[in-house]
Amino acid sequence: MTIDTLYWLAECAVRSSAVALAAGVFLFLFSVKDAAFRSAIWTAVLLASVLMPLCSAMLPALFVYASSPVSVSPVQYSGARNNAS
Repeated sequence: MTIDTLYWLAECAVRSSAVALAAGVFLFLFSVKDAAFRSAIWTAVLLASVLMPLCSAMLPALFVYASSPVSVSPVQYSGARNNAS
């Protein structure tokens, strides 16, 4: 097994864990009591966890480009207060 394969497997595991954590937080915050709805959510999480490695291997990578930060010149502070009373 190469290091790239291990990295890919670790990335899929982290993404699947993030999906499961998001679903758990959703169910907890909205205090869902309906067993059928909870089961549907966990089934969707399981399906997403199984499909995530397949989709990441078959689909092209999506790169998100961020704009470069705007340079801001520092402001000179004189320390004087304006006490107009």
